[in-house]
Amino acid sequence: MKTALQILFFFITSAFLFSLSAAAQNQIQLIGNVTDQTKDVLPNVTIKIQNVASNKEVITQTDRTGNYAINNLSPGNYRLTASVRGFATATAALTLSINTTQNF
Repeated sequence: MKTALQILFFFITSAFLFSLSAAAQNQIQLIGNVTDQTKDVLPNVTIKIQNVASNKEVITQTDRTGNYAINNLSPGNYRLTASVRGFATATAALTLSINTTQNF
């Protein structure tokens, strides 16, 4: 089984955060791509993001190309977790804000 550190380092090649529209000004979309240490994409990875303040969580899965998207998040501090069979669970702390891009 791979170590969490290896997975965390290569876990999200990029996550893009941006406001969705003027109608939903304070909403954020998190987009990411999950790969292993050899940069092979990982499909069917369970992605969970939890708001630290409210404990509200959203769960999704990566598609066959390792991509995922989570919509309608509010600015704040989050805990992002990825898990898939054969790999250690990876966790990262994120602070989401409007109109920012973060690369991991």
